[in-house]
Amino acid sequence: MASYYKIGKISKPHGVKGQMQAQLVFDDEDILDEQEVFFLLLGTGYVPYFVTEFRMTASDKAIIAFEEVTNPEKANKLRDVEFYVPLDAIPEELRENDWDQIIGYKCIDKRDGEIGIIEDILEAPSQLLLSIKHKGKEVLIPLVDAFVDTIDDKAKTLYTNLPEGLLEVYTSTDSNQPDDAD
Repeated sequence: MASYYKIGKISKPHGVKGQMQAQLVFDDEDILDEQEVFFLLLGTGYVPYFVTEFRMTASDKAIIAFEEVTNPEKANKLRDVEFYVPLDAIPEELRENDWDQIIGYKCIDKRDGEIGIIEDILEAPSQLLLSIKHKGKEVLIPLVDAFVDTIDDKAKTLYTNLPEGLLEVYTSTDSNQPDDAD
């Protein structure tokens, strides 16, 4: 399965020839200018669209046009669609925030089932941590290869295989705590 790197999201049509405004999460103009194809994440998966125009308008905004999109009506159908490039198009040293791309993904564990939505990626001294609300409490899960099974970008889901008891550390109430009234 090919891996992709999220570049941004189409915001709205721009002009009368099918151009679109896009909000970028990756902004290396030199690399983006070289791209001949962006892959749009549509219902059927990653669909290639051939780039005819790419112009940065701010550090996080661009105007883009595709061969396949020739009028505002077609452009409007792509509103809010995320677009990607193949992972190998982005040099490793520029992929330092790869994990930020999974914020908003659902986290499902092999043993415990659905844990929640990934709200943030925290940087600890020795590792990254997933911050997830689970049963009303913040749960911090080490983002290490041993715990991550697979990532399904299409379903926006991170599948994990957590050690038994990890979630209970955050969600169990300790009945052996001393009473404040004593």
